[in-house]
This record gives sequence, structure tokens and C-alpha cells, in this order.
Amino acid sequence: MARSMVRAALRGRMGRVRPPDGHGIRVEDNVLVGSFLEYDHGTERLDRLVTKLGGYAELAEVEPDPVLVLFVLPSHRREAGVRQALTKALAARPMPAPRLAAT
Repeated sequence: MARSMVRAALRGRMGRVRPPDGHGIRVEDNVLVGSFLEYDHGTERLDRLVTKLGGYAELAEVEPDPVLVLFVLPSHRREAGVRQALTKALAARPMPAPRLAAT
């Protein structure tokens, strides 16, 4: 990890956009790859989680490196719901569809 920050450190740097739970940059094949972390406890409604995509899109526009959004989810059931909600929301937006992956 070349650089990492948590929400408290990001607050002052993100302007009006709600900061992610974390941010990191790693080096992959001599390219810096940025990532935002969304740590989900399963307590937010799915539509609220989906509305955060706009904020992440704004953050990606000001971040000079490629950006990933990493979701940490509490269960397989929650993951299925988040995948369905994100897929539906992204189909309605004029933006490139991201790859959704889980481990």
C-alpha cells in the first residue's frame, strides 16, 4: 500500500462530498491504483447506499489515479441485495458500468 487514509483524515480534503470510510493507493504494474472503502454494517437502506455512487463518481473525477470502490459487506444476503441495487442504478445512469466482484 503506497498510501492509505481513514475518514477523519479525508474529511478536510473532500470538500462537500461525504468522505468514504477509507482510501488507499497501491502500485500495480508501475501504475498507481486508488481505492475507496465503503464499510457497510447492513444498517443503511440499499437506496441510501446507491446514492453514494454519485459522491464516489465526484471523488473519482478529482483523483488522478484509477479508482476502485471496495464494499465490505456483512453477509452474502446483503451482498446479493447490494449487487441487485447497484446493477439497477447503474443501468439507469450514463456511466461505464463497473465490475462487481466479491471474495
